[in-house]
Amino acid sequence: MDTSLLDCDVQPTYVRVTLKGKILQLCLTEEVNGEKSVAQRSQITGHLVITMPKAKQIVQPVKLKPERVKAEELVNNNQLN
Repeated sequence: MDTSLLDCDVQPTYVRVTLKGKILQLCLTEEVNGEKSVAQRSQITGHLVITMPKAKQIVQPVKLKPERVKAEELVNNNQLN
């Protein structure tokens, strides 16, 4: 299949693929960044691969208490008992 017959439109809440005049539209559960999305054909299988990074992809580390605070809490708990 020729790639000139294929059109891919990525929006924050959906992706629309038009192929030979037929439309496939998929609703997305999370917003994606359309500007950073990439549509390409797999060189091995020929399948269409659409990579869409999430718009609000925030990963925060778990904040751990310092050892000193943990030791003070243990001392306070032992004094109460």
